[in-house]
Amino acid sequence: MDAFIISKISNYFSLSKNYNFAKEIRNKALTKTFLEKCYKRSSYIVYPLENGMKLTAIPTLKEKTDFPEANYEDMFSKGINNCMFFWNGKNKNILAYQFLPYRAENLQFDEEIDEAFFFQINDYSFWVVINHTQAYKFDRLKRTKKVTLTGFQYRECYIDGFMYADYYGEELCVHDLAEDRSYRLKFLQASYWEIVTKDLVVIDFSHHEKTLEGVLPPNELKSEDKRNVLFRMNLVKGSENTINLEFLSFLPSNYNIIKLNPSLGLYYSRTEETKTLNIFKEEKEIVEIDIPDLDQVCEIKIVDNDKMYIQSKKEIIVFDVLTGNIEKRYTIANKLGERGVLKEVANFEKMGDYYVIYIIIECPVDQHPWRTYVTDLNFDIIYNVEDRKHHSYNE
Repeated sequence: MDAFIISKISNYFSLSKNYNFAKEIRNKALTKTFLEKCYKRSSYIVYPLENGMKLTAIPTLKEKTDFPEANYEDMFSKGINNCMFFWNGKNKNILAYQFLPYRAENLQFDEEIDEAFFFQINDYSFWVVINHTQAYKFDRLKRTKKVTLTGFQYRECYIDGFMYADYYGEELCVHDLAEDRSYRLKFLQASYWEIVTKDLVVIDFSHHEKTLEGVLPPNELKSEDKRNVLFRMNLVKGSENTINLEFLSFLPSNYNIIKLNPSLGLYYSRTEETKTLNIFKEEKEIVEIDIPDLDQVCEIKIVDNDKMYIQSKKEIIVFDVLTGNIEKRYTIANKLGERGVLKEVANFEKMGDYYVIYIIIECPVDQHPWRTYVTDLNFDIIYNVEDRKHHSYNE
């Protein structure tokens, strides 16, 4: 029984039963699934200022302002579960704040920071990739490991202890962070690819069939029909660690393959011509969802193990990932009350046990139409975010 089914079943258990399962079961992933049902954590709206920072806790609305003095307003900022980060370019340090338990540290790096990317391991551990070349591991804001990445250029993808070079290039690279071991596969021609799970990759052969030799089976397909070729990646240790590709299938060329939740083996295609979403788990297509107004869809995301959220300009629809059935449909205009007339839902994001939703309302041209609210899991508004620069984080 996998995480989807267990997560769904645990929704019907009492808090005490979920806690007892979490305490007795001998599986870390399942323990986490049951514990997450036992309690809610606070979330935070953070307003960076020129000489400090203001934090508003959700749902208590308590405020905290006693942060170290700095010009947070001009800093870069990112967040992961239970941590937020602030830094200036060309420096060698990042200000880090852990929420639970609260602590602050100045993370130190060995090179000047042009770009920084953060990847969660658990609530207290994470990796920071600096300039696509160095990966640093931190546990409770203490630096514990440094790994040099080779062949990483555009985008990193972290899945269960492995860092993948993603998107485009002349070389497919995978780095086992625990063993500090790099696996590489050199292409004959630069191409695009999408890492969709820990073991699966979709590579584009439509521009250059000889991107790689000896990996495609004999076929009579046109070049454009080789846009989405699905392979299994096998990491082979040796004098030169390499990646062996096992051909699985030619996916339809009109599919636009996008990762959904690589750790759970989920990815999808959004196909405008047929107005469908096609959901995959590992190498199999498991669900096709017909969406007549797909051209109105602004965002597709998976929020929980078993739920996919589709955001259009007027509503948010919740689907069961395994069946494609609609579980709930939220018409956001009905949630506004006297706050205004909805023109468009611009975006929304999960913030722990809450959402932050960004909307545009109907108003005269000389007035500001943007509104930001924190809502509960039914999209009922519980906090009006101030109309200025802010960030959202959660424990």
